[in-house]
Amino acid sequence: KNPRWPLIGNEHIIDHLDKLLEKENLSGTYIFLGPQNMGKTTLAYSLAQNVMCESRGKGKEFPCGECSACSQLRQLNTEEGQEGFGVLHGDLHVIKKDPGKKNISIEQVREFIKTLGMSSFLNSYKIGVIKDADKLGTEAANALLKTLEEPKQKVMVILIASELESIPDTIASRSQVLKFSPVQTSVLYDHLLEKYNIDRGVAKELSHLSLGRPALARKFLEDKEFYEEYMSRA
Repeated sequence: KNPRWPLIGNEHIIDHLDKLLEKENLSGTYIFLGPQNMGKTTLAYSLAQNVMCESRGKGKEFPCGECSACSQLRQLNTEEGQEGFGVLHGDLHVIKKDPGKKNISIEQVREFIKTLGMSSFLNSYKIGVIKDADKLGTEAANALLKTLEEPKQKVMVILIASELESIPDTIASRSQVLKFSPVQTSVLYDHLLEKYNIDRGVAKELSHLSLGRPALARKFLEDKEFYEEYMSRA
């Protein structure tokens, strides 16, 4: 397992991102595409940490976990860190569809674009993550497109989506699409045993129940109420 990335399975994506980082050949826009609970958001935050780490490009191991960027990004892979993330780090801005709303609004995207246009706090990259990117309203998508048409140096946008068809072709054609596929049951089973040290029977049940979605398996383990509610609907 590559210590640089927290992703389970989908090694082709990790290998690809590793090569881009080593060659300093990063794109301005990515679409992380695939079913929910695959670890797409976690990987987006991990990419941000890898890109912003001050050891990168200096012939050192990265992310170092010690520089000012890494220190501020340490909470990335905890739920609390993800929810409050725009506050935790000035160079990473995250937007998602507001609960109860049908789409991501143009106001959210305008604020997003404005933030990415500001100077970097750490003289590094500015990175924007759009969760629920297949829920961009028409006006919001058009506003984002203008930014993507005139990419700035050291600015990266990562769109997280389940369906490519829901993202306008004008945006998709300017993005590098990385496709996430369900993880093999055996790989997920081994991961659950190794990370959580749980009973083999439980690991077997959850690895089958989660249908190749690592983040869903983690939710089953960490949230008993969620697991019970899921089972009552199954």
